[in-house]
Amino acid sequence: MVKLLRRLILTTLLLLIFLVAILWFAPASLLGYFLEKQQAPLQLGMLKGQLRNGSAEQARWQGIDLGKLEWKLEQFKFKPPSTLINVHATGPQMQVQGILRATEDLITSHSLYGNFPASWIDLQGLAPLLFANGEINFNFSNLDISADNITTAVGVMDWHNASLTGLLEVALGDIHFDISTAQKGELNSRLVSDNQTILVKFGNQGVTELELVGTINSDGKRYQLDCLARASANREDITRFLQKAGKAEAGGAYRIQFEGLFSPEN
Repeated sequence: MVKLLRRLILTTLLLLIFLVAILWFAPASLLGYFLEKQQAPLQLGMLKGQLRNGSAEQARWQGIDLGKLEWKLEQFKFKPPSTLINVHATGPQMQVQGILRATEDLITSHSLYGNFPASWIDLQGLAPLLFANGEINFNFSNLDISADNITTAVGVMDWHNASLTGLLEVALGDIHFDISTAQKGELNSRLVSDNQTILVKFGNQGVTELELVGTINSDGKRYQLDCLARASANREDITRFLQKAGKAEAGGAYRIQFEGLFSPEN
């Protein structure tokens, strides 16, 4: 009986090692097939390499073009199932690099950074024919995305050479954003979220024709802006715009409030 039990245990271990080896060295195309069957927000095309260390020449995340995506799996665990993933995406507009930990229902990162164009920010809720320009760099020290798309975040963003064009031509200098997450109910927000909202505090620095200080509340897809805006003395055109778009406050400032969507590839 003891010998039989040992043989069963040994056979089970050998089968487990064999299965792990098959998965570890499986072609990267297996990942693309799995994501497609699961209707996952990540879509991969033109895959090369292996499941543990591969690349996709075409990658999209919830409609965002990531360009070429490279990954390397490390520290795989069966119980509970999880793996550490080094990722590097080089898209036509967006660059992303970092370390992710993936489980059955959560993607977590304590190091994720990159950049994307400010033109992705939709300002049509403020005024038609108004567009954002410049580049936004981001660095998240904590980012959690659950299976039901609830996002928590801690990090910073810097909008370099910020400007607005179209209806107005405005230089905004450099804008710094501090990002954190708060429980629903702690913020005066009209955004609908079951658990949490992302709070962004921002203000611009350097030579600017329009001073901005305020907050953004977001559920990850929509955002609500609430800020004080003050135009420089030589920009009467901006002041006239603020008079129409906002509400006059003390000290020559105007309160601007509106909601919009994060719209990649505007």
